[in-house]
Amino acid sequence: MEVDVEAVCFATGCIIPICWFLTIIYWIKGIRYKKSKYFRGKVIYSRGTKIVVVNSRRGEIYETYNVSYDYKGKTLEGEVCTSEKGLEPGDDIFIYIYDPEGVHEIQSDIAWRKFKFSAGFSLLMTVVFLISWSLRSSIETTAHRKQPFTHVLGEDYEEIQKQVDEYLKEQISWKSITQINECK
Repeated sequence: MEVDVEAVCFATGCIIPICWFLTIIYWIKGIRYKKSKYFRGKVIYSRGTKIVVVNSRRGEIYETYNVSYDYKGKTLEGEVCTSEKGLEPGDDIFIYIYDPEGVHEIQSDIAWRKFKFSAGFSLLMTVVFLISWSLRSSIETTAHRKQPFTHVLGEDYEEIQKQVDEYLKEQISWKSITQINECK
């Protein structure tokens, strides 16, 4: 099976910027999730489930809950999307809140999981691109080196072959003349 290195190099070169762009976006969201402080809250009710596609092979089911939680001495309500499923009203739940400057955002672990997948995929595509680029460069270098030398060697070979043939003819004819003279 022959692989077109040029096509692989072009395809991965086009996909890599998109992959890294998504990785950076998910990375920023993932950092927010990792820097969030978690608080204990109570489930008020479930708003339903949704399937979030993290990678192409499978989707993960996330459930959205309305929750109440204590934050800096206040009891607040909010909406949490989490991988915890089947929680009933009154069950305990951890709520991750990102609040560096009074922004107060409730975070989900979806972005962190997407970041891990996206970073792995981007790294894989970068490795494929670098391998195909090096193969492409080595093929071009090898082809570039062989072409002029074979052309020059081809001309030199023909010229040398003619000289060798002439020399052998002279030697054979001279030997045959001397052998004939010796026999007489």
